Amino acid sequence: MNTTEPFDNTDALPYKALFGNHVNVAAGLKTIGGFLPTSEVSKICDWIKTNTIDHFEGFSKMYDSLSEEAKQQLVEIGADDKKALFEGYVNPLTQFYFAALKDHNSIIVCGE
Repeated sequence: MNTTEPFDNTDALPYKALFGNHVNVAAGLKTIGGFLPTSEVSKICDWIKTNTIDHFEGFSKMYDSLSEEAKQQLVEIGADDKKALFEGYVNPLTQFYFAALKDHNSIIVCGE
């Protein structure tokens, strides 16, 4: 989203891909912080395909277009470089979404 403040636009698909639609529900020792119905999983998968971030080349193009401030923020939260960010986070996340789409699943975002 090319911002250092990811919570500015909670309706944006990139926000929803990371956090879901905000809810705050206790489930035992866990807290459910977000939820995505199956219909929104398909929208996020379409966004991933359109932006080709499921491949390093597409992700690299998106990453390279980020502001220096946004890139610095990624470094500060532990993303050493774009290859490591893609391999360690973006690629597994996109695979997760495509698997959810294939099986017609909804997604619950939990935190501790």
